[in-house]
Amino acid sequence: MNVVLSQPGHPVMKAGRPRQIHLAIRGRPWLGPDHWVVRASSRSRCLHNSSMLGLGTSVGRLNPWVAWALASALGAAAAAPASAPAGKPCVMALRWSDDPPYFMRGADGQVQGLYADLLTEALHRLGCGVRLVELPFGRALVELSAGRVDVVAGVLRRPEREAYAHFAAPTLRSPNVLFAHVDAAPDPAARRLFEVAMPPFRLGAQIGVVYGPDFVALAAQPDFSARLVLSGARVNLWHMIELRRLDGIVADQATGRYELRQLGLADRIRQTAVQVSDEAASVVFSKQTVSADFVRRFEAVSAELVKDGTQAALLARYLGPDASLLLPRPASGPRRSGQR
Repeated sequence: MNVVLSQPGHPVMKAGRPRQIHLAIRGRPWLGPDHWVVRASSRSRCLHNSSMLGLGTSVGRLNPWVAWALASALGAAAAAPASAPAGKPCVMALRWSDDPPYFMRGADGQVQGLYADLLTEALHRLGCGVRLVELPFGRALVELSAGRVDVVAGVLRRPEREAYAHFAAPTLRSPNVLFAHVDAAPDPAARRLFEVAMPPFRLGAQIGVVYGPDFVALAAQPDFSARLVLSGARVNLWHMIELRRLDGIVADQATGRYELRQLGLADRIRQTAVQVSDEAASVVFSKQTVSADFVRRFEAVSAELVKDGTQAALLARYLGPDASLLLPRPASGPRRSGQR
């Protein structure tokens, strides 16, 4: 934490004589009471030793006014983004991993995608840059809790996570849905996995991915599990459906649409009306480095991206012209099949 305190031009602070104090908290100005002004100052003296303001006094023995100013400022510093040192712009460490269409490398090698582009634009409007950090999802949450990563996208709300993360309101809706071969499409009236999971329907799923309570309950049934094919790579499952070795798979709606377009299989494998889960996922911020006020401003900017058409344009870019189904709806949000 970059905190310095001094009285420029006067190294000694005398009790009972309030003077101007300069306190640098990552370059952010802060006002104390009465004549006390707390701000960044290149002329300040560091508090990194026990000798303060020429008094040789420890923090605990400071004049009460100085202690009050320092304690208040330290609280403000703890809420400020750790990635914005004094004199430098705000830079947020954003976790990513290859997960089209949310994060992926483009032809130029640069990371792009729905989350990558939306978050970069939103943070830019808030005056912050982005530093991308490639991490597996589980490790990213560890780094977020420690304050070494500032932002992680596609996180489900859990009580233990709320202890270290601010959850922003979701602005994308992308549930887990059933995709099936056109020759094995279920009854159009079916809405739940239980309604289509009878023999001889063969379902594919990714290893280690949570698809929702219906899937968990079915997987525990011997008859269903005998027809369940697991794979570590979703692309393998798409090709197995193409070859009619499987009838369908459950996938995140946006991910499924994107991958089918990329593989040229959108005319043979299509989304059904069966929705497996729609639990809201959020963009989360580390409580170690980001204030609740910043998250509220982020939510306001995210709403602007929806209102001004920026989000719709990105959805169309990555998912095609029918991507409006992924726009937000009341009391709902995205459910990322690859996240937990």
